[in-house]
Amino acid sequence: MRVPRVAYFPDSFHEVNGVAHTSRNFVAYAERHGLPFLCVRAGARTDAFEQLGELRTLELGRSRASVRMEKDLEFDALFWRHGGAIRRELERFRPDVIHITGPSELGMSGAYFAWEMGIPLVASWHTNVHEYLARRMEWLTQRLGEQRGAAVGQSVEDGALWTTS
Repeated sequence: MRVPRVAYFPDSFHEVNGVAHTSRNFVAYAERHGLPFLCVRAGARTDAFEQLGELRTLELGRSRASVRMEKDLEFDALFWRHGGAIRRELERFRPDVIHITGPSELGMSGAYFAWEMGIPLVASWHTNVHEYLARRMEWLTQRLGEQRGAAVGQSVEDGALWTTS
């Protein structure tokens, strides 16, 4: 059985979060096992390409127009300026599948090129949404006092996990 060629577009790579941690592990696994893997990511290096065996990395810089979404996450509305570089690398690599991790500029780029080039697309989510939502509500819950705030925070987590049967 032939190993699939994966082009991976993570929302974050160098940051400290679940997506970045998982992404670094994907790259390390592909490197250790000599798997055909292309990681297209944003980073501090400007338009850097590296190849180590079957592992390829295309790291693209964000512009000054990037908007801070979190303390270490940004969204670059001008990321499409890298479209030519991404297309060229995808054409060279010839992926069997494109994998995105969310709706960032990288995820949108990966989804666009999957559609435009007729490559199957997969997506994965690496965030504990219930915990993230409760943490994002702390600005409100901490004003309610320790006990009541903790109870509301737990209700937010429970509500995010609740499903109807």
